[in-house]
Amino acid sequence: MKRKILPAGVIALFVLAMLVLPALGQSPITAEVDRTILSTDETVALTVRINGATGNPTAPELPPLDGFQVVGSSSGTQIRVVNGAFSSSATYTYHLRPIETGELVIPPISVTLNGQTYSTDPITIQVTQGSAPVQSTPVQGEPQAAPTELNGQDMYVEAFVDNETPYQGEQITYTFRFYNAVSLGNPANYEPPSFTGFWSDTEPEQVQYNTEAGGRIYNVNEVRTILFPTVAGEIIIEPTRLEVPGGFFTRGANLMTRPVTVDVQPLPSDAPADFTGAVGQYQIDAAVDLTETRVNEPVTWQVRVAGYGNIDTLPEPTWPETPGWRDFDSTSTTNTQVQDGRISGSQVYEKLLIPTEAGQLTLPPVNYTYFDPEQERYVTVSTDPIAVNVAPGANGETAAFNPDDTPKVGAGGDEVGETAVALRAIKPLAEGKISQPVTQNPLYWLLWLVPVFGVALHYGWQKRQAYRQQNSALIRSQQAQKKANKAIKQAQKAGSDPYAAASRILLTYLMEKLNKPVQGLTQKELIALLTEEGAVATVAQKAADILTTCEMGRYAPVQDSNLQSSNLLDYTKQVIAELEREIGD
Repeated sequence: MKRKILPAGVIALFVLAMLVLPALGQSPITAEVDRTILSTDETVALTVRINGATGNPTAPELPPLDGFQVVGSSSGTQIRVVNGAFSSSATYTYHLRPIETGELVIPPISVTLNGQTYSTDPITIQVTQGSAPVQSTPVQGEPQAAPTELNGQDMYVEAFVDNETPYQGEQITYTFRFYNAVSLGNPANYEPPSFTGFWSDTEPEQVQYNTEAGGRIYNVNEVRTILFPTVAGEIIIEPTRLEVPGGFFTRGANLMTRPVTVDVQPLPSDAPADFTGAVGQYQIDAAVDLTETRVNEPVTWQVRVAGYGNIDTLPEPTWPETPGWRDFDSTSTTNTQVQDGRISGSQVYEKLLIPTEAGQLTLPPVNYTYFDPEQERYVTVSTDPIAVNVAPGANGETAAFNPDDTPKVGAGGDEVGETAVALRAIKPLAEGKISQPVTQNPLYWLLWLVPVFGVALHYGWQKRQAYRQQNSALIRSQQAQKKANKAIKQAQKAGSDPYAAASRILLTYLMEKLNKPVQGLTQKELIALLTEEGAVATVAQKAADILTTCEMGRYAPVQDSNLQSSNLLDYTKQVIAELEREIGD
């Protein structure tokens, strides 16, 4: 009986169709919660997962969450290789606190991928009253002592940090307080500083309470912002502004705090060789998903770094050598939250390993060194070694196939030695037409390029992220002019006060370009600094003149025809362009 053998191309297309067609009916985005019944004392974790995500996908935009308050978020990407097949996903986790009781609904969440919009199903959650009353933003805080300068005024503002001499990378908290003894007709407009020289990625916490000073009762609104200094030296946090609109029976006010000076201490010079920049208090542990496996079957090695500090920017541990294993690039997942005013959480790193020999293999300890600002010293923590029993492969092999191994041939022509491969007799095909080998079909080799291309993309993305983390100051310097021009365009479009806008934009540009604090310098000191950095004296003088004009413009008209308010922003853009040409990176 004759048997027809399908061409290799048809077989390959059929396999692709079997893999692709089931996925067409599935949405690449899913949403789930870790619980559907909770009290107002608890939080719920909402996880949005985008399957098949490549590169650095955009985070989904959450719809209005009536009845919930977002108190924390984290994200991560994951790539897995199973039997040569690659899969990837991006995960976004949001921690929600209920501020109402009853049946609350999380609306559908939408994500656009490749021009097509996908949505999740709504999620219903039952919320019961907890032991504590339901809190809304701002929360009620404990009354704090009033400043001595508050002696009966209608309104007063102040700003300060909880640590004026932190180490580089150590968490500090910037606190703004607004004292008000009169009723406001409309909400005040809070304009925080830019926090140049600091890293901040958490939502400010708002606290409200009452206090007494000068024989009057004040309503105090407090805004706390968590900061991490990124450079050593003196950094001046510019004033915070608060615009209080007037009402029918009340006058408006423009309030401004004093600048806050932070003297950031550099890390000690006696850092161990494996220190990569982590600052805080951390612990480390490791685990594997399988302690029993076979040769050539993958094992996932998971290392978790957890504790207090700037979790989002934690450097990856230095992975040790793993004899007997073939490893692949690691992926990471970040989880953060704010507890008692401190950022805590974890970075979870996963590395895919494939055993290349049978026996009991040991994954060595992973060391992690960080600087503890409380102890003012470097600390090294380590994981425990992990033993994995590796059995021979499914076909009995005790070592991974190495294409460089060449079988030895005996005197009689038989293959001998450990690398010999037994050959079984193949019966000749009696009838039928022999089709072209699959390996001679171009489609076969094109399909092999797909996972290679995916690995190359992921490797390039990781290299780019590592470069940006290690050269953040250089990148800020290179992008300083672009950001300044964008800010000037926005200020002109919004009709902002040109004196305030030009001063703010020029100072921000200089701080990011030079990676040095410049606010508070005298005109002579600023000119000397710019000249030292490579600017000619005339251009340095122009920059100093702009800042002087901006200060004078708030109180009296400026007579210099080159620096009128109508062309001040354009002139500032011109001077920034001249500085960019002369100041090297």
